[in-house]
Amino acid sequence: MVKVKKSEYIIISKKIIRLLLRETCWGKGSMYLDNIKKSGFKDNEIPLVEDIINGLVKQGLAMKKKHKYGWKYHLNNEKRGKLFGIAKEIGKTSSLILFLIT
Repeated sequence: MVKVKKSEYIIISKKIIRLLLRETCWGKGSMYLDNIKKSGFKDNEIPLVEDIINGLVKQGLAMKKKHKYGWKYHLNNEKRGKLFGIAKEIGKTSSLILFLIT
């Protein structure tokens, strides 16, 4: 497990949420972790993606399910409004910090 800074966590989690929103991953349209890693992350961000997406699962913003070739991730439909709010945020501050604290 890699140590992740708060600023990196916020930036990468926003990228993951925006990616899953763009690909309409709301349960049935989920994505494998390898496909998430291949889609637009810098080389230094790729090792952090798995830890951060598991953090989003613990927060209840994303969900995962086991499939034949590994884990697939999708967004939590019950948190739809919160996810759209996070995706619209600009800058390095975020309401994700509130989820980290609670």
